[in-house]
Amino acid sequence: MEMMLTTTARPNSGTVPASRSRILCASDVAARRVRLATAAATAVGSGQADKLSDIIAELEEIAARSGSPLLVAELACARPLLSGDDAAEALFVAALGQDLTTHPFLDARTLFSVGRWLRIQRRSADARAPLRESIELFDTLGAAQWSTRARQELRATG
Repeated sequence: MEMMLTTTARPNSGTVPASRSRILCASDVAARRVRLATAAATAVGSGQADKLSDIIAELEEIAARSGSPLLVAELACARPLLSGDDAAEALFVAALGQDLTTHPFLDARTLFSVGRWLRIQRRSADARAPLRESIELFDTLGAAQWSTRARQELRATG
């Protein structure tokens, strides 16, 4: 991501002074972060997880510098999706070890991902608890499509 330190064009308002350009860069980072979990799941599902490596590396650097709790949490929840099966379980444990109470959708997505991964690993009995918990959270949040997906995964566990 390039940073413009002189001025940055904004629709309907001309330009932004250099002193405010960091805010625009931060909003760009925030927009990329919000899509991180979706991008990771989509990339893995399409066999293109390697294409996210540059973005993840950039976001890891930003998280290290900024200490943004949400960015750190998003990255922790995306890492297991992008890792090999040998590392995924430990990374899922680390992701679930975070306090995600202020980010319930991220919590539900992570539980869904854990349950789905466990089912794919043929650990159906282990998959049921995180899938059930994700369904509860998705229902509470009104995320009907996600709840439906989680229910499908739960049914697939037998």
